Amino acid sequence: MAERITRRMLRDVFGYAASAVSVESAGTSAISGDQIHAYSGQILNEWGINCEDFRSRALTTVLLDSADLILAAERTQRAACASLRPAVVRRTFTLHQFARLAAHAAVHSSKVSSSVPESFHALLRLVDRTRHLAPPTQSRVDDLADPVQRPITEFRTCAVEIHSSMAAILRAVDQS
Repeated sequence: MAERITRRMLRDVFGYAASAVSVESAGTSAISGDQIHAYSGQILNEWGINCEDFRSRALTTVLLDSADLILAAERTQRAACASLRPAVVRRTFTLHQFARLAAHAAVHSSKVSSSVPESFHALLRLVDRTRHLAPPTQSRVDDLADPVQRPITEFRTCAVEIHSSMAAILRAVDQS
């Protein structure tokens, strides 16, 4: 859901310029080639987001190495990314964590970037420079609860949380 929601939000916020940003998903426990979870697909369809062509894929070092920013759902997944490829640790966050840090960092920002990718890079650098200034929080706040094997209402809650965190990130990108 996060991949498809993010793509839609990027397009809605930045229009054609969003095509310069690649958004891909991979799972730390995914089986490559699986279709999207039925509830995830239903919710995305309700939101008007096409997911018929979605196929899962397993996380690899190649994907990690090629990513400028890595957003995981939970701290355990973030740790798995860093364990698989320690060099990515400074650009690996949970979605909620990055949204929280980006919102805080945006206060210290003055817009200087012109393209959407440059703005993302500027925000990532700013988050890295200012993360120590963000107020501490309990670590569980940064986790996005996994709705798998739960009722569809949990998937809806998850989709809304993804949307909320991405909205905060995109506001910060727009200010960077």
